[in-house]
Amino acid sequence: RKTCDVFVEQALGLTTGFNVAHLPREHCVHWWSGLTGLLFALPALSKNRMTKFGKAMWIFQALISVVADYLYIGIASPVHGIDRYCATINCLRVLVVGSKARLWKHVAMAPLPLGIHLIARIAKQEHQWELWT
Repeated sequence: RKTCDVFVEQALGLTTGFNVAHLPREHCVHWWSGLTGLLFALPALSKNRMTKFGKAMWIFQALISVVADYLYIGIASPVHGIDRYCATINCLRVLVVGSKARLWKHVAMAPLPLGIHLIARIAKQEHQWELWT
């Protein structure tokens, strides 16, 4: 049931909850939680065979993540939905491209961002804001 809830919540965040900011600004605005979004740019900096489009997707994800999780945290904005779409697309790209190219080490990295997503989910549901910051 819990796993199914994650998918339902993600679908809602991509549709009816597109503009919704789930975290209260007064408890969650913190430079660390915002700037960690820059880590999404790391795959674009690696010296692998990634296309220019692939690298651009990671850089865009990093920028939009900082905007959503730092500048607009706790404020309703379309940037949250855009961030969710980018994260979903990049996660799926890693799984598909990595498995087709037999780059299992890349596919094996997927649990880290998914785990962070689950920690953020717990923070939102149980109002444990220290997990976010």
